[in-house]
Amino acid sequence: MKRNYLKKMFLLLVFFTSTFIAMAQNGSVSGQVLDENQEALPGVTVGVKGTNIGTSTGVDGKFTISQVPLGPQTFTFSFIGYQDQERRITVTANTQVNLQLQPSAESLSEVVVIGYGTQQKKDLTGSISSVTPKDFNKGVVATPDQLLVGKVPGLSITRSGGDPTAESTIQLRGPSSLTAATAPF
Repeated sequence: MKRNYLKKMFLLLVFFTSTFIAMAQNGSVSGQVLDENQEALPGVTVGVKGTNIGTSTGVDGKFTISQVPLGPQTFTFSFIGYQDQERRITVTANTQVNLQLQPSAESLSEVVVIGYGTQQKKDLTGSISSVTPKDFNKGVVATPDQLLVGKVPGLSITRSGGDPTAESTIQLRGPSSLTAATAPF
């Protein structure tokens, strides 16, 4: 009986020791990502290649990733308008990494943000309209939607009744579309 008790205690000790050893094999990586002008870049995606471990930088360009396996790891840094970078870093208990991203050779005017990601203009199959502040309607404008009236093909902006404070109804491709669908894709 005493022998069975000792076996159970030994197995319990081995279990707890292996758990602590496994937990001690992870480190923390923190740092800051800057642009070419040494200004903080918020929203940069930082990840450990080949894993689902990652985060994004805060408004100050700083990030922290915990539970990163110790030893050499490849980190990826990506942000729209900047070249993606990979950096091989040897992870210790507390590793510091500072990085500067370089602007991409690709022009941002060629990148289009769509409802489910980003694509280059040349890869799109649908039509695109772009309205910049210089294109806005001039004159007295009471609401932001009045800036766009007549500027985008297929965009219909109407108010119910003559009340200037009434809510606008915005339809893209409205009833004049082939399928009579009014909601944007």
